[in-house]
Amino acid sequence: MVAVQNMSDTTEVQILGYPLDSSQRPLPNSPAGGRFIAIMKGYVEPLNYPAGALVTLTGHVEGVRVGSVGDASYAFPLVRVDAAHVWTAAELRSDKPHF
Repeated sequence: MVAVQNMSDTTEVQILGYPLDSSQRPLPNSPAGGRFIAIMKGYVEPLNYPAGALVTLTGHVEGVRVGSVGDASYAFPLVRVDAAHVWTAAELRSDKPHF
């Protein structure tokens, strides 16, 4: 996760996307697939989604928003989130699927 921004009735979380393993865990040592903005219903506590945390989401793409990463222009896909799971260190080490 890169950043969390609470809006009036949704929360937008900027995510750096990674490939997933067979248990749907992100593989942060693999090349990133780019950034996107995850749109979640209601208020999301930023401390539950800290920068650098790994998350797996399900949802659907509903558009693109042009923004920037540093000084570079960037087109962020917008993903409406149906479900989200923030991975703990123990889950990332485990061989059992969790999501």
